[in-house]
Amino acid sequence: MPLPVRLNPSEIHHDKMQSMTAIAEELTNLIDTGSDEISSKVNALIEKWNIFAVTKFEFSDFRDYHSWISTENFVKTALYQAKYQADLSFHEAK
Repeated sequence: MPLPVRLNPSEIHHDKMQSMTAIAEELTNLIDTGSDEISSKVNALIEKWNIFAVTKFEFSDFRDYHSWISTENFVKTALYQAKYQADLSFHEAK
């Protein structure tokens, strides 16, 4: 049974996806070249990221993500927000 339309995740705008991907890649490059959580540039980029992200991310999230997920999927996890459906029926959920 296909997922009901109202339960589909909302679309992420292409521009937002590109800008968040650029931030993630820049942070990854900075971390891979030796920058740490004390770096003002790293902290500024994380603050910029957290403006758009659904939950707050920290230095360790950017340091570790590429070992278990692609950059594209990492960005998607930052932008998708779970929504509570008060009237969700068993039939829709199964």
